Amino acid sequence: TPEQKLAIETRLLRTAWFTYLAKSKALAAFWSDPKIGDPAFYEEVLKPEIERNTTAGEALGDPYTWNEESLKKSRKLMNDWMEFNYKVSELRTAYLVDKRFAEAE
Repeated sequence: TPEQKLAIETRLLRTAWFTYLAKSKALAAFWSDPKIGDPAFYEEVLKPEIERNTTAGEALGDPYTWNEESLKKSRKLMNDWMEFNYKVSELRTAYLVDKRFAEAE
């Protein structure tokens, strides 16, 4: 039924949000660490991405009251939230390619 579909999609969105929150904290800690991470990458690329995604999620309000309107607003972000580590890998690759070819010029 439409109600069941909405309940399933809302639960998936909520799962994606909480997954994102956990992964973003772990990845931020890793990349901002001066010994094992890359603080420049963190400050230039990852930190703004985390802030953008976090702001979008917080703008939806309490995750336990999300509804169809919340789904419409965040459908595009749900994939990035669920697989945030892959998003960070894409950002890291683009960062390194840009950095490498900027040095070559």
